[in-house]
Amino acid sequence: MKRVGALFIHGMGNPPESFAADAISAVSRHLGADSADVAFSSCWWSGLLQPEQDRTWQRLKRSPMCWNWLREFVVSALGDPVSYLGGYLQRGQPVYERVHQCVRDSLACLEQQLEGTDKPLVIFAHSLGGGVISNYLWDEQRRAGHVQPREEGRVSREPRPVGATPFQRMEHLTALVTFGCNIPLFLPAEPPVECVRFPSPSLPAHLARIAVWKNVYDESDVLGYPIANIWDNDNGTHIVDMTMNVGAWPLSRSPESHVEYLSDDSFLKFCAGVLRDVLGAAGDTLP
Repeated sequence: MKRVGALFIHGMGNPPESFAADAISAVSRHLGADSADVAFSSCWWSGLLQPEQDRTWQRLKRSPMCWNWLREFVVSALGDPVSYLGGYLQRGQPVYERVHQCVRDSLACLEQQLEGTDKPLVIFAHSLGGGVISNYLWDEQRRAGHVQPREEGRVSREPRPVGATPFQRMEHLTALVTFGCNIPLFLPAEPPVECVRFPSPSLPAHLARIAVWKNVYDESDVLGYPIANIWDNDNGTHIVDMTMNVGAWPLSRSPESHVEYLSDDSFLKFCAGVLRDVLGAAGDTLP
């Protein structure tokens, strides 16, 4: 019986569809026998954007340029937040919504692995993936009337939340781990902004007691930032910033550390610890 659902979501760039496979294996190894109680899945949204970025690069490289390997990375990586947040349409639908539908589909697949619809959810979100999850959750909560921009002065109910079940609306989100998170780079131009409400008012009390949002960043990671001091706390949301040196030296002391989290055993052991805490709260007998 699977008692907890765990979802990995990637950030900027062009990761393979199997980007989380090795990380899931390592986390499962650290969990030992308890891994049998966890349903793992991943959200791979790069496939929505990468084909057009590849076509753009093929056209661009016809002209003489230097540092083409770096330019190709920039087109692929920095093109993601521009496409996601820029209001562009893809097949008649905003890219923003298409990425969120990918998250929703991943949650639906994860939910199918769980017995019952009331199981806790744990999310591990890298880089821009942290912003995607935060936006997804904020949109669902705004439609439910739980949050609103402060300047509106009142709760405005938009159409009902899009998620078909409480699990897909992330009402069961018990632990959120953002790492290499760059939310501060994409805040609106006119703060203050109301943070998502975490934990959800719908989360059962025994899970709400241990609910935690931990934000991990390497001090050398120039795309990973602390976020507790720039995010609103009025709804009871509390974010714990943690520094962690990830990757092998010398990469761990360079901006390259941004892509080293999911291959760093200490970080993956930390992720297993988060899952173990949620398993304990969910009623499992742990060693």
